[in-house]
Amino acid sequence: MRTRESKRRIAIVTAILLIAVAAGGVITWQSVGKGKENQTASNEENVSTVSEEISDGAVAEQSDAEDAVQPEETIEPDSEETSGTAEGQITVKDENTQTAQENQTDDSQTAEEAATEAAETNAQVTLDFTESTVLQAPVSGQILIPYNMENTVYFPTLNVYKCNPSVVISAEVGTQVAAVANSQVKSIVNDAQTGLTVTMDMGNGYEAVYGQLQDVALEEGAMVQAGEIIGTIAEPTKYYTKEGSNLYFSLSKDGQTLDPTLYLPPEVE
Repeated sequence: MRTRESKRRIAIVTAILLIAVAAGGVITWQSVGKGKENQTASNEENVSTVSEEISDGAVAEQSDAEDAVQPEETIEPDSEETSGTAEGQITVKDENTQTAQENQTDDSQTAEEAATEAAETNAQVTLDFTESTVLQAPVSGQILIPYNMENTVYFPTLNVYKCNPSVVISAEVGTQVAAVANSQVKSIVNDAQTGLTVTMDMGNGYEAVYGQLQDVALEEGAMVQAGEIIGTIAEPTKYYTKEGSNLYFSLSKDGQTLDPTLYLPPEVE
């Protein structure tokens, strides 16, 4: 009986132990499972956190990179103002161009008018001086040194007696000098004795010479009508200082000198 009882107790204890062991295993496995679940959740949270941090870091780095690459803001000029300025500049340029063209046109017209006037003057001027032609007075004044190619006459400044192929006519500085006849300018030269000197061709071999001049606006080849102003009286050269300011005037025919007083009007004595 005892043996059976003992076996039964042993069996009960064994069963209890088995139950206890089984129960402990369940608890342990549940704990382990829960631990694994917690650990997994924790790992997932950590992974999520790390992912978020990595993502945030990537976003931050991308943002920094974009900031670094992004060019500085450029202030664009107002297109309307720029357009207006450009149009204004174009308008001013057009106006300047138009003004230049107008000036060029005016200059061209002036040149053409001058050429036309010169052509008309040339057409009106006839060079036909003869023995019977009476000269117009170049200036009104007294003859200081007369013409004389046969006998000598006195030159006060030089203090000598010599022949004189011209007449030296007294005239104030600035007095206008007129052409004695229709003429064409043959030459304009500066001479040591007679100063600025103009030689005129009057036609038929006759020439007139005007010396001691200034303000001559003529050119060689220009046609001049009788009475037209050809210049003014200048200060006398050193060869005529004692005589004072004067007009040096001479006539010639085919290179031979003539007495101007035979052709000059009474204004010149």
